[in-house]
Amino acid sequence: MSASSLRTSRRSPVRIALALAVAAVLAPSLAACSADPIQGFVRQATGGGVDIAGDELPADFPAEVPLVSTTVVAGVGLGEGEDKLWNVTVKVEGSTTVKDDVVRRFTDAGWTEGAPIQTSNGIVYTNGTYTAVVIIVEDGDTWTVNYIVGQDATAVENAA
Repeated sequence: MSASSLRTSRRSPVRIALALAVAAVLAPSLAACSADPIQGFVRQATGGGVDIAGDELPADFPAEVPLVSTTVVAGVGLGEGEDKLWNVTVKVEGSTTVKDDVVRRFTDAGWTEGAPIQTSNGIVYTNGTYTAVVIIVEDGDTWTVNYIVGQDATAVENAA
């Protein structure tokens, strides 16, 4: 592969982050209808495969990521191979220990905690293969936990 084709085959982290955000916001509303138009938009923006799973995990979401809940609000996979990113949002209701539960699950699964991101509710984890940015948001007695996961740590952190 030539240097010029390699440059054009890689998409900028900003475009990938924007496409992830659009897909994550629109995925729940599209769960009941065809997601083909949004998948086409995201495919053009990222240059790769798109899996808008709606309120389910993307089929190839890494099993080693310890989710705090199985109540998926939105699931999206973008890209292919080592450049693939997943964005999964889950909902937790009636718990006051969500952040502690997230930390415990990642620690128990052997993940290493990295530096917090620019919010007090964001944590970075790695297990040597994947990097995960976890963002936890409280809204009354409901919590939303967003996972951005991929093998390319820089792309994951840029998408957050």
